[in-house]
Amino acid sequence: MNPDLKYPASTTNTYSSALLDNGPEFNSSFFKSHKLSLHELELDAQTRKQYPFPTLYGDVTTSAAMFFCSFKKAASLIKTDEVKPVSMGFGRTMVAITSYRYNKVRGIDPYNEIAIAIPVIPTRKRSTPLLPIALPKQQELGFYVLSMPVTSLENQIRGKKIWGLLKKVVEIDLFSDGNEYVTISKNSAATTALKLSIPMNWSQDHSPVESTIDLYSHKDSLVYKSTSRVNAAYSAKNYLSPWLGISNKHSNSTLELGEGEDADLLRSLDIDSNPFRTQFSMGVESSFSLPKVLN
Repeated sequence: MNPDLKYPASTTNTYSSALLDNGPEFNSSFFKSHKLSLHELELDAQTRKQYPFPTLYGDVTTSAAMFFCSFKKAASLIKTDEVKPVSMGFGRTMVAITSYRYNKVRGIDPYNEIAIAIPVIPTRKRSTPLLPIALPKQQELGFYVLSMPVTSLENQIRGKKIWGLLKKVVEIDLFSDGNEYVTISKNSAATTALKLSIPMNWSQDHSPVESTIDLYSHKDSLVYKSTSRVNAAYSAKNYLSPWLGISNKHSNSTLELGEGEDADLLRSLDIDSNPFRTQFSMGVESSFSLPKVLN
């Protein structure tokens, strides 16, 4: 039976001057394998906080859908020449829409987030079509975030000042509806920007596997690389029709685009109407490192 999940769309536009005292909740072997260090950040003129890094996330619920889109149009949205989209063949790359409910964050209150990202590699590397999907890891393969809506002002500030991520505070509603997990983000007018529904097909029998995901961002004219370690079991579904260039009208995954920057962004990529892969996970443990300048 699929879980009944509800993570409402309310935003948090205030933050405390102190860290949330929840360190003892991060006591699994995964979290204990991380060596933490403090990094001070000025949130505003009156508030400075010493955050532990890498940031630790516990009991995360996440959904993702991967769509083919135009390679040329994706490349035009990357604001640096140091990374380029990965080719998926036939003039295509992909765009991933991923939602996160961070139920536990070391030192920080829970929040919702969405990442709209494309797979990239450094320009000096050769891109071989299809390998990033066929293989679990290709050296220096990572994701470049085009947009990252979030429900927390504190995390918007952190994302922009530390990583240069394009975060903005919006309402994000995450919930289960029968077999589907639904992600809805709002625009500045509080109407729907996007709505994504994917199948959960969740089973407690899944075994977690640890992996790493790299993220590329740029700040102050420099390109940075950060690494996320993830310990998760995924329920995934693959769709053949998009690989063949056929619209699958019977897919149980749907993307509806409304109004606003993110809807316009996805339309500008000539995004397919159906994903070629979806995945869902609960109880995820993960970490996210401080950025390092890409050499």
